[in-house]
Formats: sequence, structure tokens, C-alpha cells
Amino acid sequence: ATFVFPPTYSFPPFFTPQPNSSTRLSQLQKWSSLIQSWCRHHRIYRLSLIEAVDSPLFHNPVLRKRVSLSEARAIVDWMARGEDDSGSGGGGGRRAEWIDPAGKTSAWIWWRRPEEWAGVLMDWVSASPH
Repeated sequence: ATFVFPPTYSFPPFFTPQPNSSTRLSQLQKWSSLIQSWCRHHRIYRLSLIEAVDSPLFHNPVLRKRVSLSEARAIVDWMARGEDDSGSGGGGGRRAEWIDPAGKTSAWIWWRRPEEWAGVLMDWVSASPH
């Protein structure tokens, strides 16, 4: 099946970091949701930003807009922070984790965090015939 992009993907400002803090927070939340959905659809857990910036995830050829590598890093950085981490805009709920924290070129994308997978497995075990 073909991945269906959300309506915001067709909005040119979505690809440019927004200066207003509340708009930026909304933008980061939408990017996080899009990245998680993309990875879930393609069964990707490890995202290489070097490759991803040239993929349809971060490059909309119809609009001729793309997210830069530094902006993709900023988005994943936000996704990697917890909700209670200090800083403007809170955090992305630890939906990502850098594989190489120094280089920030690859990250684990948690479209389900480990504790959510544990719940899924527990439900499956509970529902399975004994």
C-alpha cells in the first residue's frame, strides 16, 4: 500500500522552521507524528537522516521543498526529549533515540516505545489460549 501523507505535507511552510514558539511546537508535533507514521508504514525502526533527507519523508518534489539535514536533526532531537525536559516547547515524548549521539546521523524511531510494546505483548499473551 502507498503511504498517505497528511494535509500539512502539502503546506510549504511545513518545511521551514517556524519562528513563533507555539507554531514551532505544533510543527514539531506534526513532524513527529509524520515520522512515526512513515516508519510504522515502512516497518522502519532505524532512520538514517543522511538517506531520509532525500526520501519523500523530508522532500516534497511537488512543492520543491525539503527539510535540511540540520532541521531533520532538530526535529529528531525534539522527538528524543521527554515531555518534562526543560526548554521551550517541552519534548517529543522520547519517540526517538540517537544511535550515534555525537554525529546524530541515525536514530531509533519509537513508533511504539518499549513500554508500549511490552503492553502489546502482555495483551497478546493474556488473550492467547493457555
